[in-house]
Amino acid sequence: MHIGGESAKSDNEITARGRQISVLQIESELLYLRKHHGMWGLVAAVLLSNLADVLVGVKTFMKTARAAGLRAGWRHSATMYALLRRTAGGTRPTR
Repeated sequence: MHIGGESAKSDNEITARGRQISVLQIESELLYLRKHHGMWGLVAAVLLSNLADVLVGVKTFMKTARAAGLRAGWRHSATMYALLRRTAGGTRPTR
């Protein structure tokens, strides 16, 4: 057990729900999906992830009447698209 995420330090902030998705995790998911499920699997996963981000953001907004949920979903989607560009569509790692 790693207390406080000590196994993989990250500069990302912890979300309101206490969950932190690091850039390395998103990059690893993109590379895995492209390698094992091809381009269409990667596209489907990215679209589903965007849909989930929107739904969670809207749910949080409706529940709290604050835009923090929308911003968190936007940050995740923006990070994912930036990593798609940096990894050339999930074909090469950045590290």
